[in-house]
Amino acid sequence: MPGLRNVNARAVVDFLKANGFSEHRQKGSHLIFISSDGKRLAIVPMHGTKSIPIGTLLSILRMSGLTRDALEAFLERQ
Repeated sequence: MPGLRNVNARAVVDFLKANGFSEHRQKGSHLIFISSDGKRLAIVPMHGTKSIPIGTLLSILRMSGLTRDALEAFLERQ
């Protein structure tokens, strides 16, 4: 499977919101999202226009329970 392209935090936020997550709170430069059922969290670092490192991006996907394929499909539509 090819590697993920560079993704900025704004695209990840849009992806989470499109999949039923809403902004719960913020601590410093990190936005904390909660799923509509209240069972899953996702923490997104908002560091300006910098791309999110691949390991951090995969961690966000694991926390949220969303798949890499869903993210790639979302990014293709952008």
